Amino acid sequence: MRGALVTSTPQQVEVSTYPVIGEAKIGVLLLNLGGPETLEDVQPFLFNLFADPDIIRLPRLFRFLQRPLAQFLSVARAPKSKEGYASIGGGSPLRRITDAQA
Repeated sequence: MRGALVTSTPQQVEVSTYPVIGEAKIGVLLLNLGGPETLEDVQPFLFNLFADPDIIRLPRLFRFLQRPLAQFLSVARAPKSKEGYASIGGGSPLRRITDAQA
């Protein structure tokens, strides 16, 4: 039995064939970075996002300000973000999409 793998770039399409051996199993890892599922989840979601030092990296001298800055930014940004999420159904569709893919 043979299978085909199709990959593409904007300029070209490549097709390569490879042997499929027996009942080989293929694993798929689905990752979901998350999002607020309801409008009430928006501000806490933003707080967790902005409190993450991988998202906003403060100099060592100012790291004690990470959580207060996250609180300020999440409260300030939540109303605008809620409008965006409300326009797409009241929350992030990422969880539903990832579950459906699984």
